[in-house]
Amino acid sequence: MRREQRYPAAADSPANRRAVRLTPYSFLFTVFALLLSLPATAADQPELVAIDHPDLNRFEPGVRDRIRIGIERLADAGDFQDTKKKSGAYGHLAMVYHAYGLVEPAKQSYANAIALNESEFAWHYLLAYLYHIRGEFEAAIRQYNDAVRVEPRYLPAWVHLGQAQLEINDVNGARESFESAIGLSEISTAALSGLASVESRQRNFDRSIELIRRAIASEPEAKQLHYQLAMAYRQAGQREKAREQLALQGPRRPSLTDPVLGRMQSLNQTSQVFLSRGIEAYRRGDYLEAASQYKKALEASPDDPSTYLSISWVLELADRPEEAVPYLDRALELDPDLAMAHFNKGAMLESRGRDEEALEHYRAAVEQEPESLPPRQLLANTLMRTGNYEEASKHYTKIIAVSPDDTLTRYRGAIAMLVVGRCEDAADQLEQALEAMPGQYPIASALVRAYAVCATITVADKELPLQLASRMMQQTSRLDSAESVAMLLAATGHFADAVALQKQIIGQVEAGRSAAGWLDFLNENLRHYENDEAAVHPFAPNDPALSPPRVTMDLRKALAAIPTATP
Repeated sequence: MRREQRYPAAADSPANRRAVRLTPYSFLFTVFALLLSLPATAADQPELVAIDHPDLNRFEPGVRDRIRIGIERLADAGDFQDTKKKSGAYGHLAMVYHAYGLVEPAKQSYANAIALNESEFAWHYLLAYLYHIRGEFEAAIRQYNDAVRVEPRYLPAWVHLGQAQLEINDVNGARESFESAIGLSEISTAALSGLASVESRQRNFDRSIELIRRAIASEPEAKQLHYQLAMAYRQAGQREKAREQLALQGPRRPSLTDPVLGRMQSLNQTSQVFLSRGIEAYRRGDYLEAASQYKKALEASPDDPSTYLSISWVLELADRPEEAVPYLDRALELDPDLAMAHFNKGAMLESRGRDEEALEHYRAAVEQEPESLPPRQLLANTLMRTGNYEEASKHYTKIIAVSPDDTLTRYRGAIAMLVVGRCEDAADQLEQALEAMPGQYPIASALVRAYAVCATITVADKELPLQLASRMMQQTSRLDSAESVAMLLAATGHFADAVALQKQIIGQVEAGRSAAGWLDFLNENLRHYENDEAAVHPFAPNDPALSPPRVTMDLRKALAAIPTATP
């Protein structure tokens, strides 16, 4: 609300009347000075953007109060009576939003703070940092440049500017920025490390090595520098020295004392702040730092299952699965219906070969989120490995209904159908898969065997697959291809040819040309052929087609198995 401007009345005394008696020149000067002292008109006011203030009801009490106080402080700053005061209020509110990860209102508030007072370094710098951590590097670079023009002696701004320039491969710009930082402090490990990265990109490996060694001497605790040094040695062809440095590496990054950033980050110590910092660390791949921040969040919200889940995930990414287990178990204790926790627990158990236990958690995840494909995918794969082919085929079918272009899932679903005797359905699925990916040997081999064991498909319809099998055997020289041909020969009534080929295959296996694990399967089929019968089973019990690979961390990332701990 606009406040009324009150001016004190002048005392009507001779002395005062004498004081305001003006010459023509002094009158003009006084009028001009008075005009400058008046409040700005609407035309003079800077153009501000509207702030998308969030709904405060969705925050915990401490966060809600901090944001409310910031908004009230902005209202109390008045309507442009003092632009610096108004700028400071916008800047403070921006820092509050920034601290809680509320990106858009933080950007808007910083922009208004800058519009009202372009000479305030902190607002340029913090807005630049916000763009930076969001991956908006060009916008960050523009703001960092504005910041260092206002305050060229603030070392962290030069370091962050150089880092952002490296992200867009502006190597020359990054060199100038890091050299400016080193000009302010020759022992800045972050600046030395950044300049070393520039030298490595420009293939000046000896210079890069020298800079990193200086950084290590300046801050021996920054063990991450040893990894950077190892990469520089490897690029320089000094592999033995590279191995020595890899053995010394650790997670601690070069330090960078940053009071302005620290002021923003220290506005509030609630769980939301630490979760925001944890997400930032996660995005840059610093998983141990992310775990540290998430653990601090637990102190403010000790019963939040999603935070326990986030800690367990980043610890797994940091290759510390044993440390991750109690956090994951605690998440499930607090929320037994947390689908992502069941998914991650199942994946952890599966990777350790504990398939039956993994199945319980995969089923729970699917029950809680039936539309989510990743847990259903791993459930189906584990069911296949444990011999539950009928149930596996049902889950594969549901996945294909949602994602018809997933040829690998279509192939595995067809294998499951084939094993339980649904050979015509399996053949139909395999034909679609082979059409989508022609020339794929596993698909072609499975299709041939589907025709070989399917009694409901006429002999005439099996002639074309026999030709496919024969070409496949000639092209691959694989014994399992030869076995597929033998199976189709018997299925088309060529029993003598099937027996002859089967004996050759068995002889090759016995001679050590292939693993002997499927010898029982081959001998069983030979007995069928000798009795003028077709094969009954499409695969040996230990055939790799029946056992999808176990889940890996890369696969979990690909399936988007990433917990969302968002403020």
